[in-house]
Amino acid sequence: MAVLGERPTELGEVIAEREARFEVAGGSRAVVLRFGRPIYPPSPEEGDPWWCPLQIEGLGSEEIKPIAGYDSLQALLLALRFVRDYLPAEAARAGGRVYWITDDMDTIFDDRLSIERQTSQFLGGARRRGGMLLLQAGGPTALKRAR
Repeated sequence: MAVLGERPTELGEVIAEREARFEVAGGSRAVVLRFGRPIYPPSPEEGDPWWCPLQIEGLGSEEIKPIAGYDSLQALLLALRFVRDYLPAEAARAGGRVYWITDDMDTIFDDRLSIERQTSQFLGGARRRGGMLLLQAGGPTALKRAR
C-alpha cells in the first residue's frame, strides 16, 4: 500500500462496504462507502497511530480519507463515526440528503436493526424482562444476559 507521510494513500483491502442513496430534487444516485483494513505504519515511531483508509464514491471527491486511531479498532470506529457525521453535511452542502435503506435511517448506526428485531426475525421471537433478553428458537426459552 502506498503511504505518504505514513498515511495511507490507497484503500488497500476492503473490509466493509455500504451503498447509501444521495437524494436531491432532480433525483437520486448511489453513494458507496468503502472501509479499508486498518494499517499500522511500516516503520512506526512511538505514538504513531493506526490508520483506517476510507473512500466515499458518488458524493464529491473520491480520494482516500485516512482516519487515525490509537489502535486498529479505534481507527475503524472513528472512520465509521466520521462517515456518520460527514455524509449529511456534504449532502446538505450539495443541496440534498443521504440515507440508507429508508429515507429516515441513519447511514451507519441505526438502532432499528437491534438484537431484539434480528432475533425476532431469525429465531422466532425475543423480548426483554428484567434486564434479560428472552430468546425462543423453536424450543424452551433460553435466557441470555442483555447489555
